[in-house]
Amino acid sequence: MNILYLEQERVLLKGKLNTGFSNQAKLLFIYDFFEKILATQNQNLIGSYLPEFLSDYTHCLASWTVCGMKAEVHKLLIKQAEKIFETGFTTSHIAFERIVKRLKDDFETLQKILNGKNLETFEPKAYFPLLEEEAIKATRITIGVIESVTIKINKAKNETKFIIVPSEKEIEEKINEQIKQSWQNAINISKKYVRKVHQYHEVIISFDNKAGFCKGNSLGTALTLSFIEEILKTYNSPVAIKVGEGIAFTGGMNEQGKISNTSFEIIKQKVELLFYSGMNLFIVPKDEEESANEKLDELKKEFPERDLRIIGIEDINDLLNRRNIVEIKKQPIAVRTEKFIKKNWASAAVTILLTIILSFIFVLDFDDNPNYIMPDSQRVHIKNKKGRILWTKYLGVAKDLLTHPGYINSLIKIVDINSDGENEVIICGEQDSNTGVPINSSMVWCYNAFGKLIWQYSFDDVITRGNESITEFSISLIDTREHQTI
Repeated sequence: MNILYLEQERVLLKGKLNTGFSNQAKLLFIYDFFEKILATQNQNLIGSYLPEFLSDYTHCLASWTVCGMKAEVHKLLIKQAEKIFETGFTTSHIAFERIVKRLKDDFETLQKILNGKNLETFEPKAYFPLLEEEAIKATRITIGVIESVTIKINKAKNETKFIIVPSEKEIEEKINEQIKQSWQNAINISKKYVRKVHQYHEVIISFDNKAGFCKGNSLGTALTLSFIEEILKTYNSPVAIKVGEGIAFTGGMNEQGKISNTSFEIIKQKVELLFYSGMNLFIVPKDEEESANEKLDELKKEFPERDLRIIGIEDINDLLNRRNIVEIKKQPIAVRTEKFIKKNWASAAVTILLTIILSFIFVLDFDDNPNYIMPDSQRVHIKNKKGRILWTKYLGVAKDLLTHPGYINSLIKIVDINSDGENEVIICGEQDSNTGVPINSSMVWCYNAFGKLIWQYSFDDVITRGNESITEFSISLIDTREHQTI
């Protein structure tokens, strides 16, 4: 494999990583490139090409989920991650080992599910599979996410307004019409149980996984159920509905409540996505039930014990009449009364009480000057003299190391850098609080008393040893020195 080819592949990979692909897709792109590099068994090439993409690789690996992807793909990713670890190029061995261990544990769970065990418990919600079509074309692997929504409804004065989170114009344009149709269907159903429904509402639709590749109207059925459930809660209806656990839906819904088809190819891809997950029931349009079962039978040839069932549904009434899918039950009067009381005055009373308490605490303790550091798991709390937590940072080190004061002092110090009586905090070894991955092992940060960044410095020196150049460092704090002008 010549260098010109590898360089072309490197440029192509950089282009893909700068697009809107999901982290799952990006990881597969990096995997293919790394396999080509590792296959050369040339340490000089490996040392030249791997480090450039290790940060992206580690970030994508940390957010990887086994849900919805073939078991063989996970095996290959874990095998490669172990090879990458052996190269010694990873910036934080402990953090990387933790990521690989989590992948192995998740893969073990997936294998148990494929062998017929029902292990994963899902919050009772109307889930729906989303396919990342562009990534599927690029990788020829079924890539997607099992998404759900959280609904918040408030009464409005002049018009019904839908707010989508994340607020991306591309998503809003593609699903806007389906949202309106699902909402109208939900209102029509809810009027059977609610005496008087307000004319206008503000409806906030939050995508729980924040998937940015929602296309078409296939979320219509799940969205309608989510709307109905929240409308009945909002109006404290005598009847409540609840979707069963581990159930996913697909198919749009028109104004008459009829469930529309996706396509025979798409329905098969969605069956595959759900097969490699913890879902146990997939609700599809009636006309596509046969195609979905054909794909299921094909997948079960390899994993015959996998417990996934498919049910075809024609319309919203057919759906609501299935007690193995949707539970409809009366709410006890005591429960409704309690909800009514809480909705009208209890929450306000609690808010006022908390405000008084917090105001009193603030008056008693208004000292915002950092005084000492308190380790807590992989976090360190910056506290004032009285022990109030001012702010928190995450350090990319093992939990047991944080119990050693000497080690803590090598990563973080409280110093009054400008002799103004207000302390600052100097940190190295900071990590991303979401992924647990160190941000930059060769960088030092300085924060003010309120946790706001004052300055940062990266050690970009190059050390040459023979033909080898070292550009990445792990730094520690030894001491501070006061600068005096003579």
